[in-house]
Amino acid sequence: GSTQYNAMVEEIRKTLGLTSLRFNSIETIVKSIGLPKCKICTHCFDGSSYE
Repeated sequence: GSTQYNAMVEEIRKTLGLTSLRFNSIETIVKSIGLPKCKICTHCFDGSSYE
């Protein structure tokens, strides 16, 4: 990630009192759920709506 992104993640990690912090990609989350992406609301990630 960029320097700005890494600084943001570090600030969030400190604020939450965590030893580490990682974010999942939407592809990883969809794969772990085991349903087709069209069946999962991903609006918060990509602005799409699902039907």
